[in-house]
Amino acid sequence: MDVGYRNATRMENIKLLKNALDRYLAAHGTYPAQLPDNSIEDLKPFLVSPGYLSAIPRDPLPGHTYRYAAGLDATTQRYGLRVYTEGTGDCVTGVSHKAVGWWSPTPNCPF
Repeated sequence: MDVGYRNATRMENIKLLKNALDRYLAAHGTYPAQLPDNSIEDLKPFLVSPGYLSAIPRDPLPGHTYRYAAGLDATTQRYGLRVYTEGTGDCVTGVSHKAVGWWSPTPNCPF
């Protein structure tokens, strides 16, 4: 598996996670709670058990994992996903994630 394929897999995985998180928000009015170690695997009871995903997507490169953070201020639900991409390093995507500085100064993901 080459770098381009692994990065494309990451992009697909993150799209699946974002879609599941949006569906969770629509059903519950909030994103899953901030998790103690921010491991994406900890989202399993929130996203897999209720059927938003069939399984938690895994990074295609051993030793790398997606990370998750969530929060709420007076007006905005927000979450961030931290992703390792080969060639550019870590990046962050999500909803209003930069407003709270999770994983600063990590750049935004291109997806």
